[in-house]
Amino acid sequence: MFVFGILLLASWAGWGVAVEKLVLGKPTADRALHGGWGMAFTVLVGGILNLVVAIGPTVIHLFLGAGLALLAWDCWGRRRQAWSLLRQRAGWLRSRPLLTLAVLVLGGLLVASYAAKVCSKRYNFHDDFQGYFVFPAKMIQTGAMGPDPFCEARLLSLGGMSFLQAIVLSVADARYFRLVEPGVALPLAVALLFGVARDARASPWVAVLVAFLFLAVRPPSANAASLVTGLVLFLTLFRTLWRLRGSGGLGPRGAILVALVGSALCALKTTHVPACALMVVGAYLLRARQERSRAVVGELLLAGALTLTFMAPWMVASYDSNGTLLYPILGRGFHGSAYEGEWVPYESPSLAHRAGQLWSGVTDLKVVPLWILAGGLLLQRRCRVGQGSLASFSLAALVSFLALAGIHPGAYRYSWAALWAATLTLLVFSCREVALERREGWSRVWPAVPVLLALGILTLEHGAAARRHLTRKPAQIERAVRDSLSPFFKGGAARTGERMLEAVPEGAVLLARLRYPFVLDFTRHTILVANYPGGSSPPPGMPFFQGAEPLAHYLCGHSVRYVAYSYRKEANFPRRLHEDRLDPGTFSWTRTQAIHALDFQDNLTELGQTRRRIFDNGDIFVLDLGVSETGDEVGCEPT
Repeated sequence: MFVFGILLLASWAGWGVAVEKLVLGKPTADRALHGGWGMAFTVLVGGILNLVVAIGPTVIHLFLGAGLALLAWDCWGRRRQAWSLLRQRAGWLRSRPLLTLAVLVLGGLLVASYAAKVCSKRYNFHDDFQGYFVFPAKMIQTGAMGPDPFCEARLLSLGGMSFLQAIVLSVADARYFRLVEPGVALPLAVALLFGVARDARASPWVAVLVAFLFLAVRPPSANAASLVTGLVLFLTLFRTLWRLRGSGGLGPRGAILVALVGSALCALKTTHVPACALMVVGAYLLRARQERSRAVVGELLLAGALTLTFMAPWMVASYDSNGTLLYPILGRGFHGSAYEGEWVPYESPSLAHRAGQLWSGVTDLKVVPLWILAGGLLLQRRCRVGQGSLASFSLAALVSFLALAGIHPGAYRYSWAALWAATLTLLVFSCREVALERREGWSRVWPAVPVLLALGILTLEHGAAARRHLTRKPAQIERAVRDSLSPFFKGGAARTGERMLEAVPEGAVLLARLRYPFVLDFTRHTILVANYPGGSSPPPGMPFFQGAEPLAHYLCGHSVRYVAYSYRKEANFPRRLHEDRLDPGTFSWTRTQAIHALDFQDNLTELGQTRRRIFDNGDIFVLDLGVSETGDEVGCEPT
């Protein structure tokens, strides 16, 4: 799987070459940018395959093989130039032994960071096991994510990340989901940061510095959703916009590339949408002002239209599943907030509380370096060429973060991909400006102040955690190797799932509230997953706090006759461990999820006493809502 990840990167680079040839006519970009474009193109293809129910191991392997063939063909055609460049770079490094040593150390750290993420059994018991793992499993087994109207995670994610994980699942199991996020995204991000340094014509030492910072700071991951993959596409989008700055935007051809990357970003995780939209709109409008051209506005409108077109397959699938093309921008669909105001995914406290939260976001030491670097470049009035791309990137990251900071405690995690990518990018350009400074004496020192301040704050905020993160690499690699030798869930959980489904009539609809629903066979039954009950449910909304019978009537009305529940372990959401989430001081969305999940489980436990158990192994039971415990027929017809 370590090698498979490298082949996956090579395949993305091959498709990136093809994209550039089709759009621009000839490949001139570096392999890092090809890899970013190839990842974006893969997400686009995944949306189409998902819509036509054609995802499967064979299709995925043919797609990856075609990408490898495209890269091999391009490498063969440019072999002389590549060999000449390699000899030139080798000679250049030989004359700089200290830099060569730094590059070797960085390369070793990169290999270790990647190796530590190839295999892992550390995942989120709720978001991953009952959400993000289910979607790629359905893709591989059935050809598409399919409808999952009772799954809140399905409503909140279009599916691009799930398709990338389905690529891994086509050759391995869920132990290797970290291979994509953050696994192969790590070397691609480092390569893109080196590309940013080349674009800025910064010193190689600057490239080494920002790459080391990137690898040293651990992403604030809480589940298997897109973080580092999002950072990769934000860097790809910035470099794409940067390349368009002095070429008249390449007209419609440039808009195609921007739309391709932007649509993939949004499809990976919907929380990337605000920063992505602001970044693109800001870059085009600033370029329109600089060039004094209305044609640039036309390019922006074309890029927007193409972005929606490329996202359309994912959006249509989301509408079929959860009633909205894009939550919450294009409608709330089946989200709980459409029925109960308390389900809103943010707090609605007093204005003073919001102002306090916003101020905490503004002064957050993890974000302050971006303020300092952006302000330093603005005050120096530097980077005039392409300043629109830099300014739009900075503003997009900061505005999207601040818009969320006043209403959600997870603002930094949701905005991390844009914030961290923008911080590292501005650090590159700020260091470049310091090196270009021609003034004498103390006046030459002032441009370095923002850089030194930013680096000092980054060290203060992340230094201790980064040291622990780096020193634990050997232990993480050892654990990854050990995890790769374990059976994972192919043992007890999978066999239990097989026996459980044998008791359910083939073709029936089953609602699962289980510990590990992703190990089930989705081919013989329609299996729906309730990861956070009530977070998403078809109209008129799942009933709560009314007892078990209204719930049974509601499920029967939506063609759900069978319900599976891991009652012994309470579906990884036991009351004794999560009762603290009911405290009034807990974030309102988290509290609402817990209240409804516990009530739903109480109702299933009650139904377990009044409905026939067609399967019960002491851990899981499956109920037939149409038959009572005594064997009498109970009305259970779709309404």
